[in-house]
Formats: sequence, C-alpha cells, structure tokens
Amino acid sequence: MVNRVVRIQLPSTKLFEELTFLAKNLYNSATYLVRQTFFETNRILRYYSIWNKMREKEEYQKLKILAGAQTPQQLLLMVSATWEGYKAAKEDWLINPEKYLGKPKIPGYLPKNGLFIVVWSKQQVRIRDGKVRVLERLMKEGFPAIPLEKLPVTEANHSIVRLKPFFDKFMLELVYEKELPELKVKEEQKVLGLDLGVNNLVAMSDGLLIKGGVVKSINQFFNKQKAKIQKQLIKQGLRNSKKKQQLMRWRHDKLHDLFHKVSKAIIQHCLENNISSLVIGRNKNWKQNIRMRKKTNQNFTSVPFHKLIQMLQYKAEEQGIEVLFVTEEYTSQTCSSCCHRSRKNRKYRGLFICKKCNLVINADVNAARNIAEKAFPEFERIGDRGSVALPVKLIAL
Repeated sequence: MVNRVVRIQLPSTKLFEELTFLAKNLYNSATYLVRQTFFETNRILRYYSIWNKMREKEEYQKLKILAGAQTPQQLLLMVSATWEGYKAAKEDWLINPEKYLGKPKIPGYLPKNGLFIVVWSKQQVRIRDGKVRVLERLMKEGFPAIPLEKLPVTEANHSIVRLKPFFDKFMLELVYEKELPELKVKEEQKVLGLDLGVNNLVAMSDGLLIKGGVVKSINQFFNKQKAKIQKQLIKQGLRNSKKKQQLMRWRHDKLHDLFHKVSKAIIQHCLENNISSLVIGRNKNWKQNIRMRKKTNQNFTSVPFHKLIQMLQYKAEEQGIEVLFVTEEYTSQTCSSCCHRSRKNRKYRGLFICKKCNLVINADVNAARNIAEKAFPEFERIGDRGSVALPVKLIAL
C-alpha cells in the first residue's frame, strides 16, 4: 500500500491566505524554539516536547481555532521531521562527506510575509454527497467541497488533505492509499536503461529517443520573459509580482504536463515489450557540477529531472515494473560494446565512436546501455566490431 496524491489548483482567497499565513507563523515560532534549544544544549527537541511547549502559544491557538485541533499538531510533526532529517544528514555527512556538496545546514525560518502548508488529518476529512469536505466551520467560511467524480479518492482509501501556496494560486492535495501489484517475475529478465539529458530528454538502451526540444523551448521562453519582468521589478524596487508568479506557474504546468506524457509513453513502451526492470541514471550534481556552454547550462539546470523521475517511478510501480537507480560516472566515455573507456571516445555531441572497436552509435543511447549494465552486468552487449548499432527512433508525444 502506497500513498498517491490528486492535485487541484484553486484561485487564491482570503481564507487560504489566512490559513497558510498562520501556518507560517507557527512554523517559524516552533523552529525558533528548536533552534534556541539546539544552540544552548546541542540537543534536538522531539515532537512531544515541541508540542508541549507550543500548545499554549498564540500562534498555535490561532491556527487551532481556524483550522481545527489536529492541524497545528500536523505542522509540528513536520517541524520535528525537518530537524530529524537534519540530524540524520549531519551524522551521515560526518561519515561520508563525499556524498554531500557541503555541511548540512541547520533548518531556518520562512520569510516573514511567506506562507506555509496546512494539513488536515484523516480524522478531520469527511466524504459526503460525493464530495471531500474538511471542518464545517471552514466550509461556512468558504472552503470548497471537492467533487470526487472521476477521481480515485473514496471513503475507504482517503487520507490527509493538504493546502499549499502555489505561485499566484493555491494547490489542494488529496492524499489517498493505493495497493500496488507485485513486481513482475519473468523467466527472461528484460531491462531498459534510461539516460536523461537536454538535447535528448530521454535516451533508452534499445535505441529509442525522446527529444528535448520542447523542454528547451519552454525554458527559453520562460527565461526571456522572466528577464523582462525582473528588469521592471528592479526599476520599481520590487522583488516579486503577480505577473512573475503567473509566469512561473505557466512553466511549472507546461513541464508537468509534458513529463506526464513522457513518463506515460516510456511505461507504455515497457509494457508493449515485456520490460520488467527500468534502470535510471541519476547524477546528484546535475545542477552544481557540469561543464557546458552558458546557454546549454542554463537549459540543463532548469530541467527538473527529479519530477520526471518521480513520475516514471510511480507509473512503473503501478504496473509491477522494478525501478533501479545507478550513478552516471563514465557511462558517456565507455564503449557499450567492448568496455573500452576513454574521453576521446565521444567525438562530438550526439556521436560516439569507440577508439578500440570502431563502434559507431548515438552517444546517449550508448550511455543508456551502460546505465542498464551497471545494474545488470549480464545485460546483452551490442556485439560485432565496427557495427553501426541500434537504429535510433523517436517517440512522438
């Protein structure tokens, strides 16, 4: 059983703004408490201690009165989880510093005029007349009842509800539980390696490509418009505007929709070809440590690959397809036919020519095959010396 989320964009209202503003106030107040205790005693307060010290404070009571008794408790659980995550990261950093770009930072505060997530527990959520409802007093204040028609949320599987600030709007998230099928077990293990990039958004080890032109076009338009808006804001002495928020939401929605189509196409390809395992190359330093021309670098660092990976992962899980992750080190320099590794192998972007066996192959497809082999050493190699391997095909979305 896993959690899945239905996300619904809603226009901004005074009620939403008040709820999320009060949540921000409580988050900052609780964070201040934990930070001061940590500085004075080098000890991190656990949830019960945080709750015990915060429950009578004004920030706690205001959110409790408006959103319900369990909502501030849910928020303090998030504060506690943030600090526990910091503690675990710091302990791991002391042992494995090479895994990190720097020392983990102590959790900080949200902006003074910022907003934060509001959570209603399963006990606070009701499904009546085919609609999801939170507390009655909030409904009277104008909180919407969400129709469940065509949604997978039911009385039996519904869980928490979250309200999040979302650029110039708000996002209502309905969390529900879903049972997953067992992983596919087949006599013949069929594996597909995936290499993610800019020119080719996804290259697959069997020769299929999904081009990255649409993503680059979205980013180029976004960067151009953002620069114009930023110039106007500087003249006005402002840092943000509704127009800027609308532009950021436009980009998010465009990429979100595209990534759903891409991930759906890849999983459909897996089902049609009886693929039981997906191997995805992942580079933790995608944004921090790449050598590219400024324009390419701007495109690359603007692609939220983690979102695409999340979509691939949950869609694969729902079809019983195993998902594995490997690092990308040397996959672009190593020949997927003879294993010869050299920087000179990659002659120029898009083309891989092995200096040892003379293999000619699309460079990203070659990397995808090496990614698959990292997880499955028995992965079938291309073979014949000097062959032009795997005709490249494009998936149209």
